[in-house]
Amino acid sequence: MWMPTSEEDDPSRESLSRFLRHIGGSVALAFGVLLVVSLVEKRPLSGDRYPDCFVMALLAGVAGASAGAGRRLVSALRALSVSKDSPDPAARSLRKQYLVVYGFGALMFFFFAAILFLLAVSIGTGHGEWVSWMPHLPRRRGLIDLLLR
Repeated sequence: MWMPTSEEDDPSRESLSRFLRHIGGSVALAFGVLLVVSLVEKRPLSGDRYPDCFVMALLAGVAGASAGAGRRLVSALRALSVSKDSPDPAARSLRKQYLVVYGFGALMFFFFAAILFLLAVSIGTGHGEWVSWMPHLPRRRGLIDLLLR
């Protein structure tokens, strides 16, 4: 497994700042899309859209965090791919398994980030038709409804 040789090579050194940059960038991009759509449609932001903007910011932040986690897995993939081959076949097999699992995990994090970002922007702009292809989940009953039956 790849180990950092110095403190500058440590991928976890700035992990919080990277996550915050991904979160902030995603929220800023969502508000940028919201402003562009509002300008194109000539529909100003009003007080009744503030809760939607808040939900948009929360979902975009989670999407940014997911993209940050995917980025971290990609950096781990790069570290695994540049590490030297060991003559042990079991170690090579294990490294290939890590590459597959990390690659699949990174793809899933990026896919989740994209879906959440699309959902966030559709909520913020009021365009529910952008995500109309998503399946509707059945409404869950509350605990009180279940107890009163």
